[in-house]
Amino acid sequence: MEAKGVHITGSFTFIWVIENCPTLLTPKGIESPVFEVDSLENTKWSLRIRDCKEDNLFYSIRRGNDTGPATIEAVFELQLHFKTELRATSEYRLIIFDKGGFMKFETPLAVIFRSEGTQHLENDALTLRCRMWKVGIQRLEPSLCCARARQALERKTVLWIVERFNALLPEHCANYRVESEEGTPLITLALGVRDVHGYESVWIKILGTGESKFHRLNCEFSVLDISGKKHFTFKFKHLSTKKELSIPFFDKVKLMNQETNLLPGDVLTVRCELEIGSGTVVNEIEHYSSSTSPNNAVVI
Repeated sequence: MEAKGVHITGSFTFIWVIENCPTLLTPKGIESPVFEVDSLENTKWSLRIRDCKEDNLFYSIRRGNDTGPATIEAVFELQLHFKTELRATSEYRLIIFDKGGFMKFETPLAVIFRSEGTQHLENDALTLRCRMWKVGIQRLEPSLCCARARQALERKTVLWIVERFNALLPEHCANYRVESEEGTPLITLALGVRDVHGYESVWIKILGTGESKFHRLNCEFSVLDISGKKHFTFKFKHLSTKKELSIPFFDKVKLMNQETNLLPGDVLTVRCELEIGSGTVVNEIEHYSSSTSPNNAVVI
């Protein structure tokens, strides 16, 4: 419930910065490092961001299975940090947390990430700030904990050259493996022709990688003509490679009607613009300070 007329003392502040986050593409969400709040009976907490679904970002604050009391009463505030201001996603909330208890929130993705040419995040860093207060009259000193994560996100622009395009038989595919900068396979694309009752269409498959090592991705595919202009462009967001995906690309007859421009020398050129996320490469607490610490100056 909203905290009104409640006496609170001594704030604890947790700041969690997620770098390399122009968009959120994580296979299984991200959970912050666990932080301990001395002023709340040494209870342990974490923040969690779930997968993006539809048009919203889901995130939560969670109490761990700590050695503190069975229940703890606290006032907290959870905010997202944008380019020009902190926007609260909650009022000051008074809540009693059991061990393992949590409270979740959601915010439209368009409010958080780039939309219509406007960049909302500073330096592509998504920042969450959680402040917590103890309910009561005891005087407590404020304290601050800072953590940093870095999203494993790669952006790729690939020119996929499919030679002897007209030699592709139905259900036979031309494959292209997309690799990371270190040469590690990320995803495999396959392009093929399907014939249904004499009607041919071109499809792109994104081959599945299985449950244990799947990725999230945004993608845009286009056919380039002889001058480099895009045709048959389509976009998809928040796809998963957990299972194989088949995506209709274009009708083959439309390609053949412009064969001179789109298929010179029987070579099809597909431009692939990809954002591929595979989790985090860093996620750790970097600093803790209180007003009684020798050094309580923190740069964020």
